[in-house]
Amino acid sequence: MLRRAPFLHSTGAALLLCAASGASVATAQPADLKSFGPLKHSIETFDVPVEISADRMSYSREQDVLTAVGRLHVSQGTLSLDAERAELHRSTGRMLISGGITARDGDDTIKAEAMNLDLKTRTGVLTQGRLFLPRDHYHVSGDRIERLADQRYRLEGAVLTTCDWDEAKG
Repeated sequence: MLRRAPFLHSTGAALLLCAASGASVATAQPADLKSFGPLKHSIETFDVPVEISADRMSYSREQDVLTAVGRLHVSQGTLSLDAERAELHRSTGRMLISGGITARDGDDTIKAEAMNLDLKTRTGVLTQGRLFLPRDHYHVSGDRIERLADQRYRLEGAVLTTCDWDEAKG
């Protein structure tokens, strides 16, 4: 039986990244970050708390990269994401995600094979992606979908429609 990977302390809890702006989070046992130097500094650079859980996690101090594999779940504010693998580059806030990605960002739904996401700006690129933006009832699918800002996208090899589709029926 696989357990969710513990990180920073041995309670089996997920990793929670908090901003230095005063956001507080209650946990069963607070993580002791004193001995983690660059990890503590990079955690404090996020403006919105980020929670990451997975079957296995590892951290490279030299590269300042957290790798999470297996039943990955990421949440940050209105963003909730599930996939198989991710690498979080703490110094830049970039997360490289792969493997059956399904996500929700507010009311928007996202599916993709790969994603390059900036957790600080919430911009990024989807590869072989599909979006549903209910605000304007847009269904978007494309080889490459780049989110430039809130509700601004650049599309390559894409189809955009306001018609509902049924994947099972084609």
